[in-house]
Amino acid sequence: GDGSTKAELERLYNYLMDANDKKNPETEAPYCKKFDYIGTDKKYFVDFSYPICMDEEIWMAETDTGAEVVYDDNDNVVQDSITTGASCIVYSFGNDNNWNFEESLVQDNDCGVFAFDPNLYDLEDGEKSTGILFKKYGIGDTNSESVLQRGKRDYLFKEKLGEEGLEAARKKPMRTIWGIMQELEHTNRVIDIVKIDREGPRLAYETTALKNLLEDGTYRCIKQIVVELHLFGPVKYVDHIRTTYSVLKGLEEVGMILWRVQPSKSKSKLDDVQDFLALENDKSTFMFSASFINQKPMVCS
Repeated sequence: GDGSTKAELERLYNYLMDANDKKNPETEAPYCKKFDYIGTDKKYFVDFSYPICMDEEIWMAETDTGAEVVYDDNDNVVQDSITTGASCIVYSFGNDNNWNFEESLVQDNDCGVFAFDPNLYDLEDGEKSTGILFKKYGIGDTNSESVLQRGKRDYLFKEKLGEEGLEAARKKPMRTIWGIMQELEHTNRVIDIVKIDREGPRLAYETTALKNLLEDGTYRCIKQIVVELHLFGPVKYVDHIRTTYSVLKGLEEVGMILWRVQPSKSKSKLDDVQDFLALENDKSTFMFSASFINQKPMVCS
């Protein structure tokens, strides 16, 4: 394209819409043959549910640990590096105080879940419930103890905390995914699922986080990534659209497979690319869940 906002939006839209038609060239079958919407008790997609691949060769549900089969840099299987007692490890960034995703993975899949959201100001850090540890951390491209991070529900706290109190509450720790893995002593592990669903008031955090894990190589030790993409119009900075496309494409170029993209039904009408192009000039909102699988995860350390 010519690099214009319209051209960048068209490229991103076409890329996302092609994901569900991908087939494994060796088997001519979908990359994921069985998946569940985790986070809802409904059998179809709704907001706060995320497509997770349940294929045994990805999930390894029949083994003692969801990350038992990992590889070193020479593609040799390493099986003695698993130290956790949980069947799998999940990092969940952002949940808007909706715990269905985390609770489902604990109850149904015997996972240990680490949940992070800097904007749940009323919630104390610590064990939220059995199997779920919560910290008020944001996700980004830096490891810092005080980063101003706006939340989409901040308006609910403005009257309670006041303007100055809310501004102070927004300053919370931020971590990269590798920074969290170091802090939690998970550097000798493969993380089974990383879910990222972080947004502020017409503000998206996910592209920065994905760009960081692509650049520092942390993607290698993650089995599945599911991210909610947030796109807000009118687009002020075309570079954000361009970078979002480049990061998603970059993850595929290093071996991650984008196997499913699911548009939200609760936002702006999306029947075709013309609807999507409203982002150029209109105050519209589009959200997509985008799910990646890593066919050869390895321990990063």
